[in-house]
Amino acid sequence: VPVKGYTGLHQSNFVHDIMLVIDTSASTRRLTGFDLNGDGKTDTVFDAEVEACRRLVRMLTNCPYIRLGVVKFARYNTSNAPVGSISTGPPIPAQTRVVQPLTTDFALIEAALNVVAAEGAKGGTHTAAGIDLAIGALTNAAPIAGGSVPNRHIVLLTDGIPTLPVESGWTQERGDRLATLQAAERAAAAGIKVHPVVIDPEEYVERKLTTMPAVQAITGVARELIRINLNNIDQLPQLLAGMGFVGSQKVVIVDRRTGAVWTVTVQPNGWFEAWLPVSFGTNEWEFRFISGGLTSDQITVRRVTFVAYPRGTAIDLTALAAANPPVRELTTLEGPTGRNLDSGGTELSLLAVLQSAAPESVCYPVSNCSGHAARSLRSRSCSGVQVTIVTSDTSCSIRATGRARPQKCSQR
Repeated sequence: VPVKGYTGLHQSNFVHDIMLVIDTSASTRRLTGFDLNGDGKTDTVFDAEVEACRRLVRMLTNCPYIRLGVVKFARYNTSNAPVGSISTGPPIPAQTRVVQPLTTDFALIEAALNVVAAEGAKGGTHTAAGIDLAIGALTNAAPIAGGSVPNRHIVLLTDGIPTLPVESGWTQERGDRLATLQAAERAAAAGIKVHPVVIDPEEYVERKLTTMPAVQAITGVARELIRINLNNIDQLPQLLAGMGFVGSQKVVIVDRRTGAVWTVTVQPNGWFEAWLPVSFGTNEWEFRFISGGLTSDQITVRRVTFVAYPRGTAIDLTALAAANPPVRELTTLEGPTGRNLDSGGTELSLLAVLQSAAPESVCYPVSNCSGHAARSLRSRSCSGVQVTIVTSDTSCSIRATGRARPQKCSQR
């Protein structure tokens, strides 16, 4: 059966605005030692940045509710200013700009990446300028139809070391780091998360980085810094998929009857999807939504029980329906323990949804719990409740599932 949906950590919706911010400074001309774009040559950091963006875009192509944009940044340094002071070198107009504003047309993003690739890499690394350009593009974007407030993100692709706006422009000065962290604070104040992706040159794979992890932490991104290099380039799809714009990294499904365990990677926008095998009879699955490590406060558990019948199985829906009243006559629904299903909270209860959508429908348990027909939802011999909705049109039936005490039921 297909298992799919959205998951997230403290998200009000799954609408995302994402700016791809690409370091196009001269230092990104260093070689990486691998060929990511498949042109038969060893990639530079710059080549790998652009290709990583392409792969992320393709990964998100079929994901709804996403707008993407592209920014590139670099800046000339100048020896006219003393070392340690703000450089008087101007931004390079062709190198520091919004190449593509936010759009849902991913073909435009691919075209923008082609432009970035053609213009090459030059100048110094003014990371703060790139972050600030992206903040402006995100905060000044056209509103989303329907009034949804998007979750805003910056994906910052760089070799990891800012060298401007402070001279000399060739190495990271204290002021360069400070300017970059102040830009991260401006992003955080605007509700924007910054996700650095560092492409390591082959001769600097083991170097210690401090600025990019700090940028990530300031903006509330709770995971290890993504670094791509010779040692893990084969894991690039997993690294990009685990970027976690929604804070949830994977879904683990456990078959409580057979002990089988399946792990499904959550895409950056929160979407997960897989086809999983089922057994004939009652299936009990436990879904574990994991947002961090394996501590209990980072795992949310939901359980579902359903029954799979062999093809051609005959079920007397008419007789079962006749033995139970329509939902319009019910005042409560009870789980197998005899406890009422919760109807509190801000969302509609399961009973309210049924009474609104199909008042003449009939609810009844599965007929194979403990080998006999259960006559009411209070049947204590079942480990879960199978609810079948039978409309007045006998050609249409919808089978849904639930556990003893679902907390809420959204009409959607």
